[in-house]
Amino acid sequence: MAEQSVTLNPGESRVVSFSATPSEARTYQVLVDGLTGSFAAIAPVGLIGDLNDDGVVNVLDITLLERYIAGLSVSTPLSQEEFLRRADVNGDGVVNSLDITALETLIAGDGNGAGFYWLRPTGHVANGWNDAELAYDGWTDTRAEVVNVGTQRWSPYLEFNILPTEISAVRWWGSSPVSPSKVQVLVFYSGAWPLIYEGSAVKMWDEGLPIPGGAQVISGARIRFYNPSRSIRMKFRVNEFQFFGYAEEPPPPPTPPPTTNLRGYVTNKQPGAPIAGAIGNVYQDKGTETWPHALVTNAEGYYEIIGMIDDADQTLMAVYATGYKTYTNENVPISEGDNTLNIQMLPV
Repeated sequence: MAEQSVTLNPGESRVVSFSATPSEARTYQVLVDGLTGSFAAIAPVGLIGDLNDDGVVNVLDITLLERYIAGLSVSTPLSQEEFLRRADVNGDGVVNSLDITALETLIAGDGNGAGFYWLRPTGHVANGWNDAELAYDGWTDTRAEVVNVGTQRWSPYLEFNILPTEISAVRWWGSSPVSPSKVQVLVFYSGAWPLIYEGSAVKMWDEGLPIPGGAQVISGARIRFYNPSRSIRMKFRVNEFQFFGYAEEPPPPPTPPPTTNLRGYVTNKQPGAPIAGAIGNVYQDKGTETWPHALVTNAEGYYEIIGMIDDADQTLMAVYATGYKTYTNENVPISEGDNTLNIQMLPV
């Protein structure tokens, strides 16, 4: 207790000050000859996200948050109340996986320096997968594919490599004509391939999957799919796979994939005049999927279709114009890049 004695003469007043070092954050009482007052000692406000109270928000705090959310023990000097306050990084009143994403974003800063980013693999082992490099080109509309997976069997692993990096999460974008009953994801660290996911999520993209137990120095990942059918062989696809890890600078943007386009003119076959306002449809079939494209000509009879696929099994076209016979083509030749097809229509 802090004490101070002051003697006053009749009619005299004096400003009295004292100092005290509180032992904890709470309200303290002041007593002066029966007169009471109080003052509040407020604990210093710690950094949001600084869960180990070392004054820095970094990957160590991500590990603590991941352990807490996973229900594992957490070693921290903070009280439970203060830990939860700092762990609620997005301020929504709940500590959950959204706070992991918010903390990773906080550490990444403005995207101009060191921090956590979604990183693309640096290589792969295909193990029978086709176009494996398209599963980490940075675009979700390109894909690696494995076909003819036997009934009630696992597909081979599609394996991704990355330089040893502090990784706190992975994410993937897969697809299948029929949802598989199981997907498995493994990562490589400490000389082993632990299974970190087995479930039905063909796509786990927006938040990704945290590494169980917190961030690890990871150098690889594997993904595979299970065909539950008793009678149908299946194909599976991985459009994109990425690691959420620490980098000294943001990764470069992905190179845009090449586009496949179809252009040309629609004209009257006899005089060769352009046909304005012709409409049509182009259908590209690949396996069990179909990609439709619309066609419309301008005043010069010109049409343009952007963003077709270049590996369709079959490309069909039908074009209609008032006063003309319908034009059909059941095998339009399409290859990567720009393609030209001029169409001549016969009057009715």
